[in-house]
Amino acid sequence: MACADALWHCFIYPLVAHDDEMSLLHDVAQLCPKETGIYMTKPGFCHIHQLVSHASICWHLDCWHILASQKNGFDNLEDFTCSKLTLEDLKVLAKEIICTYVATGQFHHMCHDCV
Repeated sequence: MACADALWHCFIYPLVAHDDEMSLLHDVAQLCPKETGIYMTKPGFCHIHQLVSHASICWHLDCWHILASQKNGFDNLEDFTCSKLTLEDLKVLAKEIICTYVATGQFHHMCHDCV
């Protein structure tokens, strides 16, 4: 519960979150536009948990889409899934997603052997 409250205080409640295109509040407007009022006024654990789950799935799929189009020339994720890449190919792409979008900079160098 404390984590959900911290996420709300850091990424939804502040006024700067209203203008940031990369904020969770922007994701709320995209994922459930009729519920933006709920998320602005202390939504509670279940709403925050659901938002984080759905937003992270969308962001992960977006990363896969970007990488699939850049590296393999696929126009959409459906073509990417039909390409029948091997597990090793998918692992290489997943590592690239981690290094590009998750563990960047200093963190990547510290954890390079773990990934």
